[in-house]
Amino acid sequence: MYKTLIDTRADQGYSVVHMAFLGTIQTPGGKASHGDLFERRVNPAYWQKVDRYIEYANARGIVPVIGFGLHQYLNTTSLKQLQELWRYALARLGSHAVAFLICGEYNQRGKDLAAAARVDKILHLGQYIRERDPYKRALTVHPWATGVEGRQMWTQGWYDVIMLQGGHGRTPPAVSAYRQALDHKPTRPVIEGECKYEGIHRFTAGEVRHVAYRAFQAGCRGFTYGSHGLWYPTRDENDRKFDNWGSPMPWWRAYKRPGGAQMKHFHARYESLEWWRLQPLPQAVRTEPQLDEQRQPLVQGLPAGKPGHARPLYLIYFSAGSDEAATLTGLPPAAAPRYGAQWFDPRTGEQKPAGELVAEGGALRLPDRPSAVDWVLRLRS
Repeated sequence: MYKTLIDTRADQGYSVVHMAFLGTIQTPGGKASHGDLFERRVNPAYWQKVDRYIEYANARGIVPVIGFGLHQYLNTTSLKQLQELWRYALARLGSHAVAFLICGEYNQRGKDLAAAARVDKILHLGQYIRERDPYKRALTVHPWATGVEGRQMWTQGWYDVIMLQGGHGRTPPAVSAYRQALDHKPTRPVIEGECKYEGIHRFTAGEVRHVAYRAFQAGCRGFTYGSHGLWYPTRDENDRKFDNWGSPMPWWRAYKRPGGAQMKHFHARYESLEWWRLQPLPQAVRTEPQLDEQRQPLVQGLPAGKPGHARPLYLIYFSAGSDEAATLTGLPPAAAPRYGAQWFDPRTGEQKPAGELVAEGGALRLPDRPSAVDWVLRLRS
């Protein structure tokens, strides 16, 4: 399973995989887990298998992001035990290309003392990891859902990347939630770590694309794709674990869902540009009539005059059903008034010319979408 998944995702352009240590695995030496370290025991067969998993991912150009356990796991482990685990893990993984997300949903909502204790453990554990990791590898922690999590780590000096969890509700986070994270001081990169896994609550490839492009167009610099049946590897149609989240689908079918394959085109679209220099331009597109927040076109751009970029560039994402007349506004008067336009199909990666457009008075009337599904428009002077 593992090699098949890594090979597929590498071919699709993925660069990172979440590697969650959530329980026991079968090793040549029998059942074993990282929890042995809590009792100061080491099972070499277990960790040798971990080495092989990471080495295989690294060889395919993929970086595992390591985390141990989920929320309630923190209730039954002491800070000292967690420190012992991470002390060993940091030494063991020193030769591998990895990053760390510590654990999952550390600040799950709750008013009990246990919830506060979980947060306190991570506050101390993050600092412990930072001080003892000689390579200062990227460090974050997987949070509870956006809007209800406490953001307790955002002020910590060891916290390198703001990871958000948009969750699995019908309505994804508002763009303003991403902007709040991006505007937080000190400034850090922001990634969407979990939002609308395909197959959960029957979420489709189209809904996955919608949240992926929204997150990136809002300014995120990473997006995590997930598939129900794969985030927990469903073994067969009779495996009912987590079926409250969606109909069971065996992992060997779940990894083939279309949304996962379409992330290849998502990756290619941004890799074809200097994506790290793109700037979100909120409210830059005006539609008639005005659309609701979830359907409003989202713009990133490199306006004229930016160092090393004399020719203006704009990338606009239109969600499905957006057929209203749209105008790009706020164009600098000194910029070249003519723009070459190109449509990008996020389902297939196909590109098609959309003609030459002429700006007037700092505004540019945008072409009609080729069809009623979602599209990406690139404009370059």
